[in-house]
Amino acid sequence: MKRRELRERIFEILFRVEFMNEADMEEYSNIYDVRGVVKRCMPSVVTIVNTYTAEYSYWGQSYEQEEQSSGTGIIIGQSDTELLLVSNHHVVADADELIITFIDGTTAEAHIKGSDADMDIAVIAISLNTLTQETMEAIAI
Repeated sequence: MKRRELRERIFEILFRVEFMNEADMEEYSNIYDVRGVVKRCMPSVVTIVNTYTAEYSYWGQSYEQEEQSSGTGIIIGQSDTELLLVSNHHVVADADELIITFIDGTTAEAHIKGSDADMDIAVIAISLNTLTQETMEAIAI
């Protein structure tokens, strides 16, 4: 779709929504309801907290400080021993520790299996031994 066509379609939708009555609005929202998609996908989404050591240098003095960054990942598979996730390289770069939080609120430590900075992609793994049966039932692969 060309940019102009896309812009016209957006204005058409916005105009239609602005002047809809309540019954039309309900029918329109049912057509574009994404709750089902979210319900199916969220168990595959994880939060990643990366703890790393940052190095600073001021006025000839150098020091290190523990820092944290965070991002998200998606569960993509499972082997006999590991749960595999994909994320961005910049989320897991220079990690001293990676803590993953699942949909049920439980956490587990992960390690980097492989990463490509140019493609900004990383695969990380969690040992299945560290996950409870309840967590395994709550997540989706």
